[in-house]
Amino acid sequence: MDSGFYSQILDNLTTAVLVLDPELRLQFISPAAEALLDLSEARSLGSPLEELLPDQLDFISQQYREALPEGPY
Repeated sequence: MDSGFYSQILDNLTTAVLVLDPELRLQFISPAAEALLDLSEARSLGSPLEELLPDQLDFISQQYREALPEGPY
């Protein structure tokens, strides 16, 4: 299956999806996440997570470390 197929699925999910790189910079945000978090894809792509969700950073960091105990961080 091509990447367009996966993009179409992600764009039509009602679940918020964020994709981050190893440095926790936003690489993808679904339309549902944009609406839920009041973010704009155009303005937020490439931004560090700490800038986008500063009030949630401790919780997100904890979840990230539990999901990926070997890093990178």
